[in-house]
Amino acid sequence: MMTRRLRPRSSAGAVKFCPVFSRPFRIAHLAAKPSAQLTAYVCRRLGLDAGANQLAGAGGDLAMTLMLASLDGNLPVARRLDGFNDSPLRSFFPGGGVLISRTPANTEPRVAVVLKGGNNNEPHNHNDVGSFSFILGRSMVICDPGGEVYTKRTFGAHRYDSKVLSSFGHAVPVIAGQLQRTGADARGVILETNLSAAADTFKLDIRSAYAVPSLQKLERTFVFQRGETPSLEVRDEVKFSQPESFESALVTWGKIKTVNATTIEITDGDSTVRVTIDTQGREFKWRQESIDEDVQSKRKPVRLGIVLDERISTCVITLRFSPVTK
Repeated sequence: MMTRRLRPRSSAGAVKFCPVFSRPFRIAHLAAKPSAQLTAYVCRRLGLDAGANQLAGAGGDLAMTLMLASLDGNLPVARRLDGFNDSPLRSFFPGGGVLISRTPANTEPRVAVVLKGGNNNEPHNHNDVGSFSFILGRSMVICDPGGEVYTKRTFGAHRYDSKVLSSFGHAVPVIAGQLQRTGADARGVILETNLSAAADTFKLDIRSAYAVPSLQKLERTFVFQRGETPSLEVRDEVKFSQPESFESALVTWGKIKTVNATTIEITDGDSTVRVTIDTQGREFKWRQESIDEDVQSKRKPVRLGIVLDERISTCVITLRFSPVTK
């Protein structure tokens, strides 16, 4: 997966980052934080009054040390790009196919979602076209588990045997028993982007990520609602030329509790998210499995499959996520 970066914000002369809201996704571990010196460099270039003294001294690694050694002492302020749309409610990267949507600052509950299109031939690639995360407070309750501890397999022909690097370890469908394929042609095509203060809609065509000849349509629509009770809706519209199996999935580090046949609650730390599943009346089963790879986090992520009992020719599956307030 490609790297997710949130821009620094200046407030009373300080730059503050929430460990979850600023964490890169794909290869980084959950506790990853931006380099103080790199952050200071960005702030200096953008003319933000923060962290100026952090540019002094050697960096934490060789790359940072070399960069600092080559910097001019008087860094010019970068010119703002024409048409740059800066919003506290979202960060949108159309080139990479990534949308990060947030609730307004100083409101509760604090919620953000990370929605990813992109393609499966990106730097440090994971097969994750169409994946998403749901962050409540300081917990990434529906998560991207990040990278694994590097081994010879990680950089060889069997890279995607890993259940965290393949699409098995991401919140994306399994189509006709097939995981996502690798390559630049496996991509999320942006079909719709409708961004407003009340809600953000992000629609992707992710059919090309699956080497399934009978797959005629696979569109994933994200709708993030702000307001008193923020929520995320993930809707998959699928069509086959012949009946095939379909499975959706969630990935979490949290504890899963069954509420009823179509509702679960997932708790991670102090944050609990309710998930409701609408299969238009089709029977389905839960399939829970620990992702047993050598991951960088202290806990093993859990994959929760949502498996339709019967093969389908066409269907709409909707997952809805909302915070549980205490």
